[in-house]
Amino acid sequence: MDRGFPLGARTLLLFRRAEVTSESITDVAIGQDQQNFGQYFVSLTFSPAGADHFAEVTGANINRRFAIILDDRVDSAPVIRSQITGGHAQITMGAGDPEKQLRDAHQLDLVLLSGALPAPSEAALPKPR
Repeated sequence: MDRGFPLGARTLLLFRRAEVTSESITDVAIGQDQQNFGQYFVSLTFSPAGADHFAEVTGANINRRFAIILDDRVDSAPVIRSQITGGHAQITMGAGDPEKQLRDAHQLDLVLLSGALPAPSEAALPKPR
């Protein structure tokens, strides 16, 4: 029965408060793993305080999904395979079509950086000279 959800949609139970925000992220980059059939990934670098907190959160949530949310919608929900320490993390884009992986990587890159860079809530007009 079709309830208006995309094929493959899942229901995720989320905490009310975000455990980690993009304010903890200092850098995001897209890469391609040449040893794993050219699979794309997104790498993250955390601030020192963000790295410590991310290690705590990932250590407490091994084998659970980590929802990445933008505009109140889950954009991605990778599984935490192990505690992530050292201030760096990598999210793989999965298997399949390399072009789709790259599109997904670019989308995730934008989502992760969107909260790190303040954006005005209304349109900004140039100042008159």
